[in-house]
Amino acid sequence: MNDIKGIVRSASDKIEGLYDAVQALLFGGATTQRALCSEFLCNCGISPESRMTKMEYEKIRDVICDSHTNKCLYWYDMELKIESLADRIAAVESLYLDFDLKLPHIDCIDDSMIECARIDISEWADDAYVAANNVFVAIAAGLDILAKIAYEVSHVEEYDFASYKRMKSDDILFKQGLPIDDKFKKCGMVFSEIPSIRLIEAFRNEYVHNSSWSYRATVYEATDKAGNLLPRYMMFPDYDERGFFIKSGTRGHFYS
Repeated sequence: MNDIKGIVRSASDKIEGLYDAVQALLFGGATTQRALCSEFLCNCGISPESRMTKMEYEKIRDVICDSHTNKCLYWYDMELKIESLADRIAAVESLYLDFDLKLPHIDCIDDSMIECARIDISEWADDAYVAANNVFVAIAAGLDILAKIAYEVSHVEEYDFASYKRMKSDDILFKQGLPIDDKFKKCGMVFSEIPSIRLIEAFRNEYVHNSSWSYRATVYEATDKAGNLLPRYMMFPDYDERGFFIKSGTRGHFYS
């Protein structure tokens, strides 16, 4: 758990620098974002702090549509992405704590330790499974947002802010081989070929997209040869050194 906290705090510390770097890329210098254009444009269509309707907003945008205002709106859109990334990072620690309370981290239980085991079919087991998947989904969601930010920074020079309508990254999700600047793909960085990142993607995809993993998790209760109850544990599928699940045809969940 301490490792997770350390990773989360390290990532959180870098968010402020990300704000500054993106703003400097757009405007140069240290202009405060709140002074860039009207506050009501910042909140419209984003926050409940603005009660302006779509029709009212579009009437104003028909009049205020110059390049500087459009660039400011783009910055506010980027700011929202960065804030969302910060939220996901903060959520991971809380979600992992919840999972750790349900299935505390233990060293791998070897088969030779187990005398007998049974599947725990209970509401508690379902809660543990959902908690595990919440962690993977939150991390993967953060990766998707980070991919959008990286894509925007890599392609920001392609914008014509005289006619800004939408972000280029709207349909971008995290994956290997994204068309982003090579500086984001250096060895050891998130967008390089990291097995642990690919494994997070795999778990998220199995749970959210592929429907190849039963909602009811297989959580085991086991006893050792002396009759002592071992900690509950959950089995995860086999994967290779690159972070891919071991598959054969349509079967992709092998437990060795």
